[in-house]
Amino acid sequence: MSDFHYISVRGSIIQILKTHPIFHIENSFIQNALKFDTFSEKNPFYIDIDVMSFHTILTYLNCHQEANSGEDYNAQKYLKLLENEIETNPILLFSMNKLAILDDMTHKTEWNCSFDKHLDKTQQWDEISGFTYILNMLCEKKYKDKYSCINKLGKDETGNTVFRKNIPILDIYIYKMNTSNTNNNVINLQLGYQYSLNDYLVKKITVDKLYDYIEKFENISDFSDLFKDIKNLMPGCKNVFQRYI
Repeated sequence: MSDFHYISVRGSIIQILKTHPIFHIENSFIQNALKFDTFSEKNPFYIDIDVMSFHTILTYLNCHQEANSGEDYNAQKYLKLLENEIETNPILLFSMNKLAILDDMTHKTEWNCSFDKHLDKTQQWDEISGFTYILNMLCEKKYKDKYSCINKLGKDETGNTVFRKNIPILDIYIYKMNTSNTNNNVINLQLGYQYSLNDYLVKKITVDKLYDYIEKFENISDFSDLFKDIKNLMPGCKNVFQRYI
């Protein structure tokens, strides 16, 4: 089986690795086309956009991925330059709009919060870890003057928290600030269980239970805006290209 997809851009055949980010952007034109087209060397998929713009978009997405990995400082600088070029180039903007991929990235902010050093932002996350990350990010950034949260994490026998490609979350306490109604301004969400310090692996709640929480609190006025945002951002747990806000 070939490791490449083939695209004809106004007659120019372009060979692209199947792992390239352009094939993994949720609800994009190309990802949707993959559902019914083979993108084969014999029958490349045809796209009617400017060829040079398409090459620039491919480079931009590569740079975007490397910059987000945090391993290449130069990629972060180049990403800013590419975003500036895209924002002022109508042909590039039109091409990205046709492809339905991140045409307004220059107005977005990459996900970041205090858990950045513990999670690999280039990899998929389990939904409980992703929920924990998103909630902390919103409390630290967008809603920093409205909500705060405290995380209770699992620990090993030495009293240290062990991160193994996920967040070993047990409970999260969410506080709505600046309110006189003390009965309704605190939420305690149980997200995991740890039966002993010798068993430092946290048993997390089911995904169905998590979404029950989200559905419940997005319909409670004191917390609805926070949980509606969380719900909208949850696809980013599995799709690294949706980790912007």
